[in-house]
Formats: sequence, structure tokens, C-alpha cells
Amino acid sequence: MSAQLVGRQGHSAGSGGRYRITPFGGVLIEPERPAQAEAGAQVIDQAAFDQLMRLMPDLDPDVVKKIMGVVIRPEEA
Repeated sequence: MSAQLVGRQGHSAGSGGRYRITPFGGVLIEPERPAQAEAGAQVIDQAAFDQLMRLMPDLDPDVVKKIMGVVIRPEEA
């Protein structure tokens, strides 16, 4: 993997983080925190997600969540 740094600080799209060039010419990489729930994501229960996965059985569930913009509602204990 390679990256091209432009400017003294910025966002690296491929790594999911930010970078800064230090005064001595080094690069400080700061990973971004994962989002809790994306803005505008639809919250569904596990049964609805299972039904959705039956339509796309060959896909990874995490990929389906990201593509469809859904978040699984945590089950109450």
C-alpha cells in the first residue's frame, strides 16, 4: 500500500485516519474512532436483518449493513 501526502496535515481516505507531518519530517498517523451509528442509518431488529440476509446469502453481513445503511437494534436483556 502506498500513500501520497499533500500538505502538512490532512485526511487519508484509504487508512481511515488523519496524518500530520511533524517538525522533524516524520509523519504522525492518528486513527479515527469508529462511528457508533451512522447519521441517517435505519435501526432494525435482528429478525428483520435475518430476512434481509436471506435475499443476499453470499454477502458478508457487515457489508450488507454498510450498503443498506442499517444498524441492528440491541436486544433487551
